Formats: sequence, structure tokens, C-alpha cells
Amino acid sequence: MLASSSTSENYVLQKLEGTDSSSEEILLLSQLESLWIQACDRLVKIPKLPASLKRMFIYACKSLVALPDEVDGFTSLEHLTILWCQGITKFPQGLLQRLPALKYLEIENCPDLQRRCRQGGEYFDLVSSIRDRDIPATPPIVKTFVTKAIHKKRALKKFLTSC
Repeated sequence: MLASSSTSENYVLQKLEGTDSSSEEILLLSQLESLWIQACDRLVKIPKLPASLKRMFIYACKSLVALPDEVDGFTSLEHLTILWCQGITKFPQGLLQRLPALKYLEIENCPDLQRRCRQGGEYFDLVSSIRDRDIPATPPIVKTFVTKAIHKKRALKKFLTSC
């Protein structure tokens, strides 16, 4: 199932099957600025994305094991949120250095990736230069559900007002 918003700047992928069923479709959206990928349980790889992307939200993709390697053109990406994607354990080689505009990074319920980004982890020096970041220690499950429900409601309101 593929759903999109009413403008070409915003796009939502939900319950995407496989790895390349939408890659050509996404690439055609050359003005894409915001992309939500959520509940794509069988998605193992994110398709190649346009360089115009400013915000990317990845939420609850159980089988996703990596972020795209092809991010050399992501000079506009300012906001990256990765939530409930336990299969993502590390960033592709040199990813954070290739995101010069990144101002906000949020990673939650991705224990291995969070560990690597916290103080003492192999990515700490890279993420410490990002102005606004939210990479907490893995919280208890009940607290997480409440926090995510509040966050999702705020994010949805913000997303819908930009459409």
C-alpha cells in the first residue's frame, strides 16, 4: 500500500512491500522535501532518494537493516528521525560526513545504533556536532509508548500544516 500527501513536496510510504516497488516513483518526485516511511515491515532497503529531501522520518520498519548508501546528493537533509527500527545497527560508511545540512537527529528504540551514537560510541564524535539531537538510552517500554504517542501527535500536526 502506497499513500501520498496532496503536494509533491511531501510523501508518505506505508506498508511498502519489498525493496524497489516504489524507487522509480520516488525518484520522479524531484521536489520532494519530506518523506515518511512507516510500518513497512518487509522493507529491507530504502530506495534511492532525490537530493531535494530535507526531512526523513523512518518509523517501525522491522526488517530494515540499513540506511541508503547513495546519499552523496543529500546536501539539503536537515532532519533525520529513526524510530523503532531495531534492525538498523549502524550507519553506512561516511554517512554523517555526507550530510552537511543535518541540524536534527533523533534515534529511539534502535538499541545498537543508539549505543554507537552516545558518548563513548564510535559515532559520538560525528553526532556531537549536530546542533539538535535526541538519542536517549533505551527507555522502559511503557514510557516509550507514551512518549512516542505524544511525539507522533505533535509531528503529525506539524507535518499536516506544511501540506
